[in-house]
Amino acid sequence: MKICGICDFRKKVSLGSLLLIINLIRINKIYKKKKSVLQIIVKKKLDKDIVNVAKSFDFIDKVELLSKIKINKNYFYFQNIKNNLISYKNQNSTVELQKYYKKYKFKNNLSFKKVLELKTVLNFNNKIKVAVHLKLDKKNRLGNARTNVWFNFFRKLEYSNTKFIMIGKDDYPRKFYNLKNLHIVSSQESLLRMLIISKKSDFFLGSASGISAINMLNKKPYIIFKHPNHHPKIFKKELNNKKKLLFQTKNQLIINNFENEKTLLKYYEQFSK
Repeated sequence: MKICGICDFRKKVSLGSLLLIINLIRINKIYKKKKSVLQIIVKKKLDKDIVNVAKSFDFIDKVELLSKIKINKNYFYFQNIKNNLISYKNQNSTVELQKYYKKYKFKNNLSFKKVLELKTVLNFNNKIKVAVHLKLDKKNRLGNARTNVWFNFFRKLEYSNTKFIMIGKDDYPRKFYNLKNLHIVSSQESLLRMLIISKKSDFFLGSASGISAINMLNKKPYIIFKHPNHHPKIFKKELNNKKKLLFQTKNQLIINNFENEKTLLKYYEQFSK
């Protein structure tokens, strides 16, 4: 019997959901020692970038693209399926992942195929490498980064021993390109390579987004700013009256508030030591 995880993208494609489900497949495979399948449910053709990410993990034996959920008697489904549907809320939440952590105390280490990670080399001499992704969604502005705050933060550290590596498909302000300590990865670069850059950097700073999920599912330091009005009920359920998610370390923070220079500088200085 094969382990099967499902990403239902008929309503909305979510990189964060994809990475969460893939990580749950990884954990189930470690402890059940079975072959694994990722099923992605879509109404129309899926973006090539998302497909490439889905196929970039060596512990996933097969990726299936389907138009609807079809129960296979030879598969073990670790998600709750009712009437051929799964919960969108559970798919976009860390609640299930935290339940697994309570049970298994797994290591937070979601890695891509070794050959893919080795191909991505961050050549910035001996500088501290900080991956940054700022959400700048032109259609849904709720949760967007405050670019002036970030610009002032970067400018204060322009001559420090840090290289900030800006990733994402977002349209960053032109003034960012004039800062010497910023390296802005081309928006034409593949999503997979951006995720690998983020994972291989010394730590991550930025917005709560699909890209930040790869750092949340690994062990290096990060500071993720989550807009306080963006899915507040889901995040409250995830925290469950705690200050942090169960699998977070002391140098991994999700700040449920707006960015400000003081907070950015405080944690940059703490994490860069």
